[in-house]
Amino acid sequence: MIKKFTLGLALAVSAALMPAATATAADYPVEKVKGAGTSACPADSVCLYQDSNFNLDSGDDGAWIWVVKGTTARIPDGGNDETSSVYSTLNRGADVWMDANYKGDSFYVPRFNENYASLKNVPQGHMTANFNDSISSVTFDNF
Repeated sequence: MIKKFTLGLALAVSAALMPAATATAADYPVEKVKGAGTSACPADSVCLYQDSNFNLDSGDDGAWIWVVKGTTARIPDGGNDETSSVYSTLNRGADVWMDANYKGDSFYVPRFNENYASLKNVPQGHMTANFNDSISSVTFDNF
């Protein structure tokens, strides 16, 4: 009985002393950088630009770009509902969603250098939709 109690106490103390898990880049595959133009978008990424025309009209330093390297349920670092243009260098497609956790309306970004200089009139079948300042999550196609 004492051995079981001692073992249980030792396990409880060990668990309490273990450091808490921290989020890694793999948990949030999004990097926030300043820049402008499609050349600022690295390979194998979907880049979400703060301003239309890929931040080219945003002054000398450009504006924020959220470089998405993988599926993400919510754009971090102030990027939620801030996107006004999208550029892709992926070798696969991606869906860009209005709401976090891949909910709400979305549009498909085909592979290789597909771009949307403005999100105010994104084609949706026979209509267009306004996705400006509304992007919250991104999913990447699987191979």
